[in-house]
Amino acid sequence: MRYANALLLVAFCVPAFAQSPWTVTEIPGLRVTAEDRILFLNDRVGWILADSHTILKTTDGGRSWVVENTNPTRPGTAMWSLSFADEKHGWAAGSTDFGQPTVWETTNGGSSWMVEESWPLGNVSGDLYDIQFVDAKHGWAVGFNGRGAVIVATTNGGHRWITQYNGAEITHLFRNVRCEDALNCFALGLDGVMVTEDGGESWHLVYFGGAPFRDIDVFGSTDAWVALGSGHLAHATLGGRLWNDVPVQAKGFPSHVRFVSNSAGWAITDKNEILMTRDGGKTWVPETIPVGLTPIAMTSTTSTLFVIANPGHLLTRPIK
Repeated sequence: MRYANALLLVAFCVPAFAQSPWTVTEIPGLRVTAEDRILFLNDRVGWILADSHTILKTTDGGRSWVVENTNPTRPGTAMWSLSFADEKHGWAAGSTDFGQPTVWETTNGGSSWMVEESWPLGNVSGDLYDIQFVDAKHGWAVGFNGRGAVIVATTNGGHRWITQYNGAEITHLFRNVRCEDALNCFALGLDGVMVTEDGGESWHLVYFGGAPFRDIDVFGSTDAWVALGSGHLAHATLGGRLWNDVPVQAKGFPSHVRFVSNSAGWAITDKNEILMTRDGGKTWVPETIPVGLTPIAMTSTTSTLFVIANPGHLLTRPIK
């Protein structure tokens, strides 16, 4: 998939089923992959990171999209994750030179990006798969450093990064990092969860299992939800000290999870379902979406849930 720079993508509203809570909007030309990400800063401004290097931006809640100029300055560039502190300042994580872990920064809302930090690894390849800033200064990025799982952090807006964790208990890679504030973060590996309550001065293994770990979401500083490849969710309380297994009755296994309160949450399954809970995960109800759409990834603001789906659609629904 290729886009021309500054191309305006006009979205088209598609009527969903009468009882569906979702508004479905087509984004012409967009082909979503499993690695793509969606991020909304508020109900107006959002970004889609597509095909590992193309960034689409909306300023009208997803009704229209503009392709931003990512300006990759090195060959082999792959961007996997975005995080924005405000409408202008943002960061991306990925790799350059076919395997050099890299963080980029933008100061103009995504129109252009510059390399903020890059870690040379010699003949060993690595990558950063997720990044999150909780404010304009404090951010974390996670991934693989060529030898094992790695967590890097900044306290000055990305100008200097330090390694906080370098593969011991988690030897493969980290795929997600979720933080609620500058002290409390969860990092999700393929088979384990690490947590910090002191901004990363120390990281502790709090959950380990055999099933592939697919996604994590955090609500509040102490609660986390993990989507497991076994068809279950794992729910953490007390900063990861207590875990409960939550079976999900559905056709498929949860691959993405998002909670907006202690009781309300949504999950995407690998069988093209969107499930909703209103009782903290005790029961899950499938939501009606148009036949033929494949939900891929989701995000939310305080009032709206956003889902990108194939072929090339944005689904939105109010959070009540």
